[in-house]
Amino acid sequence: MRVLVEPGVSSTFLGGGGIAVLSERTGKLHVGNSTASAMWSAIVDHDGDVDRAAAAVATFFGVDNRKVKVDLEQLVGALKQAGLVRTEP
Repeated sequence: MRVLVEPGVSSTFLGGGGIAVLSERTGKLHVGNSTASAMWSAIVDHDGDVDRAAAAVATFFGVDNRKVKVDLEQLVGALKQAGLVRTEP
C-alpha cells in the first residue's frame, strides 16, 4: 500500500515528540504522540510506501516489523478517515 498526502496538508512537530497533521483546506486535524510522529516521518521519507516505512520504524525502535506495520496501518486509517491522506494499492 502507498500513502498519498492530500493537497494542502501540512505537519508540525510538537514539543515532547508529538505531531499535528492539519488540512488547511478542511480544517481537519490529527494530533499524535512520538510514535505517530516517527511513523509520519517514515511515511514521508519513504514516499508513502507502508512496507518500507514500517521496516524503518521497526529498525529504529528495535521492535517487530509486523507489529509496527499493524500500528502504522491503524494510523493511516485514522489519517484517511480524517481526509488527510488517501491510499492506493
